[in-house]
Amino acid sequence: MSHANKAQFTKQAMYHALKKLITTKSINKITIKDITDTCGLNRQTFYYHFKDIYDLLEWSFQEEFRFIDSYLQKPEYTWEEIFAGSVRYISQNKYICQCIVCGLARDQLILSLHNSIYEIVRKIILRSLPQNQIPEKYLDFTARFYTYALSNYLFDWVKNGMLETPEEVIDNFIFVVNHSLNGKREIGPDLARPKLNPAENKI
Repeated sequence: MSHANKAQFTKQAMYHALKKLITTKSINKITIKDITDTCGLNRQTFYYHFKDIYDLLEWSFQEEFRFIDSYLQKPEYTWEEIFAGSVRYISQNKYICQCIVCGLARDQLILSLHNSIYEIVRKIILRSLPQNQIPEKYLDFTARFYTYALSNYLFDWVKNGMLETPEEVIDNFIFVVNHSLNGKREIGPDLARPKLNPAENKI
């Protein structure tokens, strides 16, 4: 195993340990010893990769989005299916997601969230619209507009305890996007609630 692969494997072991611990403890009650004991590593190894638990938490945030981005590489999936799978994944991993939202500063998280999903949103726009429907000079603004909207919407949903069901979140966002981008007047049950559930294939 190469050094880079070994480092990635070690980080993921600590990430999964944190995900396990967060289901029974709040982030401020979890110690580095808890994490290293859970994954069978030592404190020196932890500090080699992360400054503290919040550094691991920020890395965990990137890992969660790595999963979502992997589905963009599958052209057979519509953007509705990708979004639905992503929301369901967040719901199924709500403990770590709520921990990330509560543990990181809002401005820092929104910026990281924006940077993580901008390309995803841009690909969604290009994939969902006929070629050249949005002039190139408006493409970046359109992508940034929906990125800000989606970032803040998902942040508030998680921050407020996920009071809306995943299906309600999916219906709301798909309805708004289809009306504004495609000018659709109605939204049927098959479009509002895509059958694909990528979240079943957890990392």
